[in-house]
Formats: sequence, structure tokens, C-alpha cells
Amino acid sequence: MALAGRRAREIAIVTTGQAGAALATIAAVKILTRFLTPSEFGYTAVITSYVVAAVTMLAAPANGAGMVSFHEAVRDDRARELVGTLFVTSLITAILPLFGLLLPMVPAAGLTGCGLVYLSAELAKTPAINVPAAARWRRASSVLQIADGWGKLLFVGVAASWLALSARNVIFAYAVNSVLVAVIGWTILFRFTKGGRFFSAEVARTTIRRGWFFAGIGAAAWLINLSDRVLLSMFVPAREVGIYVAGYQAAAVMPVGIGGLMTAFVSPILLQTHAAHPERAARLLGRSALFVAWLLFPATVLAVVHRDLLLTFLTSGQYASAASVVPWVAPGLAFVAVNNITTMAFWMTKRIRAYFVIAISAGIGNVLLNLILVPRIGYIAAAISTFATYAFQLLSTLIVGRRALRWNAEVPELVALAAGGVALALAIVLLGDRVPRILALLVPLAAYTALSVATYLFLDPAARGLFARVVAHWRERQA
Repeated sequence: MALAGRRAREIAIVTTGQAGAALATIAAVKILTRFLTPSEFGYTAVITSYVVAAVTMLAAPANGAGMVSFHEAVRDDRARELVGTLFVTSLITAILPLFGLLLPMVPAAGLTGCGLVYLSAELAKTPAINVPAAARWRRASSVLQIADGWGKLLFVGVAASWLALSARNVIFAYAVNSVLVAVIGWTILFRFTKGGRFFSAEVARTTIRRGWFFAGIGAAAWLINLSDRVLLSMFVPAREVGIYVAGYQAAAVMPVGIGGLMTAFVSPILLQTHAAHPERAARLLGRSALFVAWLLFPATVLAVVHRDLLLTFLTSGQYASAASVVPWVAPGLAFVAVNNITTMAFWMTKRIRAYFVIAISAGIGNVLLNLILVPRIGYIAAAISTFATYAFQLLSTLIVGRRALRWNAEVPELVALAAGGVALALAIVLLGDRVPRILALLVPLAAYTALSVATYLFLDPAARGLFARVVAHWRERQA
């Protein structure tokens, strides 16, 4: 029961952090699409995309090595040495973009100058917010996630109260918030890793050597996730970029929220478990991947079916034409959420090069699809390429990843997922437009949950035993 209590506390803390960050994302989309024109929103998206591209490559050595190696460093009593080395390398990397402000063609107060400041702040912040999550410092990680999400909105609100809201002011507000979160994050890291050496040239060399693969994976992730916005800006007006990004972000709310919650909770447990019990980690990986798929399936289907309601809730009337983006992007991002779990097979077994090849192949394919399709059919091409690329990436990860770590999907779980899918589809078709919208959402969801859970309990004796023990314990507490 003590272990169950610990897991319950972890779930509650992680859920709080992820839910807070997800709510901040929803609020940001609503606020920015209301107060920024589609053109200004498009400029914001393009600058943010460039920043993310640079961060995924430049911060990759410190960020990736810190997340993958932290538990090994703790085991070897070298955690402070690792954190200090990551801090030094991150600080050096964060200073580099600021030299761009010295160039005469880059006005410090312009959009490009604000983008460079934001890039510098993000390079300092990224390891400081991700390493505590990997370390399973749940409270610290949740505080940082909430501060990062809601802090952006707070500073955007301050900027809006003093100035007319524009892409430049939004980017500068983001930069100020990132600096604050970076200071808090590094302070937490040093507080929890006292004693030992502060810096190690050996750790720095190892971090940089491994980091190039993480940088390549990060570059590939950018090619898939955000390069579509940059490529769109070359072929279509900024207004259409803004419409596409609004549809993308609306479609991303449920997949990214659920996937982020599960990844934040499961990934550090998998890394820690694999360090001591590899075979137990393999079983946990399979069950975690299917559980994420079980959670995401109804959320994705309902988001596609009711995409008009989704856009009305999350954006303003200026972005109604983004409805065509959702049916492609929502399933694609559901693939990403499952992929984030299955890629743990590569991290746990240190097969980084294998995943590097998959990620680079997917990224190049995404760019080629966009270059071919965007000039012909506009921004909907970016949505189509997103779906195709993420499907390829997940399929490749499933095939290759299972060679690195032999994990399996249990038959009862697969059958339960399929049974729930049938119930969901029947409920949607039978209800149609004949009931209020709230019932059209809740009834299919209830049917999916009830039939899939019942099927799983019927097919899996261990699950039935666990369910019986939970019910018996609950009755004892009620007595």
C-alpha cells in the first residue's frame, strides 16, 4: 500500500503540472487568436518555430544527456558533477545568440532581435526544466511546468496593458518568462545535488559526443513538428500560416495534453526501472504504450467529429477555416504521443543512433512532402504531410524499437481497445445530430470506456483479481 500511495501521489503531482501547462496552452491559443490578427499570429508562429529549431539542436547535448544519464550519475554518486557540467555548457550555448544583436542589420528592438533574446533564454531554460522531470522530482517539475506555461501568459498580459499587442511584444514576453524559469530551474537542480565536483571535462566530452545524435534527433523533430510553418511562409501569405497554426494548436490540445502527462509520468520510471530490472521495464513499456493509445483513441475521434466546436472554444471566428486541418493533425499528434512512449526502448538501451536514422528519415520526408504539395494545395498540404510523417515514424519505431528491447502488447489489451472502438463508432453514428452536443460527446465516451474496460476484465484474470482487491479495500474503508 505504501508503494501504491507513492504512485498515487506521483500521479496527482504530475497531473497537476501537466494539466496546468495544458490549460495555459489552451488559454494562450484563445488569447493570441483573439488579440492578434492572423498575420501577426503567423509571424509569432514562424519566429517561435525558428527558436524551437535552434533549441532542439543547440540544447540537445545538455538536455538529452542530462535526461538519459541522470539516474546513472546518481547511482555512481556523480549527480552534482553532471548538473554542474550541464550548467556550464548550457550557459555557454545561451550566450552565443546574443552576439547576433551586435550585427548592424539586426535591430535589438525589432522582431528578429527579440527572437534572438528568446532563443538565448530558451537555451538556458530547456535543460533546467527537463532534467528535474527525468530525475522524478515531481513537485519541482510541476512547479516549473506551470510557471513556464502561465508565466508566458502573465507577461503577455503585462505587455498588452502597456503596449499594443504584436508579434514582437509576445516574443519578448516569452523571453522574459524563460529567463525567470531558467533561474528557478537551475536553482532547484543545484539545491538537490549538493556535494561533489562542480565540473568535469570527461562528462563534458561525453555529453558533447552523445549530444550530436540528440541534436540530429532534435533537428528531425523540428523538421516534422514546425518546419511546415517556415515552409508555408515561403509559399502562402502570413494570414494562411496563422490559420494553419491555429488549427494545428487546437487539434493538439488533447493529444499533447494526454501524451505529455503520460510521458512525464512514465519515462523517468522506465529509465529508473531499466537501470535495475530490464525485463520489468520491457513489460511496463508495452503496457504504457497501449494505455496511451487507449486514452487517445476516443479523444482523437471526438476531436475530429466535433472540430467545429473545438475551434469555436479554442479560437476566434477569424479561424473557422482551420477546420480542414484538424482531421489530419489530430490523429498525427496521437501517433506522436504513442511514439514518445515507444521510443523509450531506444533511450533505455542507448540505441540513440538507430532512432537518429528513423527521425532524420521522417524529417526529410516531411520536408519533401511539403515542398511538393504546399505550392499545389496550400496550407492543407502541411496537415497531410504531418499525418503521413508521424504515421511513418510510429511504424518505424514499433518495428525497430522492439529489436532493441523485446516488449509486447498483450492480447486482452488489444481486444479491449478494439471493442471500445466499435462501441465508440456505433454511438457516434446512432446519435448523429439528434441529441444535444454535450450528450453527443459524453455518450460515445461512456460507451467506449464501459465496453473496453468490461472486455479487459473478462479476458485478463490478473486484472479481475486486482479489481476485486480494490473493491474489497474500498468496502472495508466504507464499513
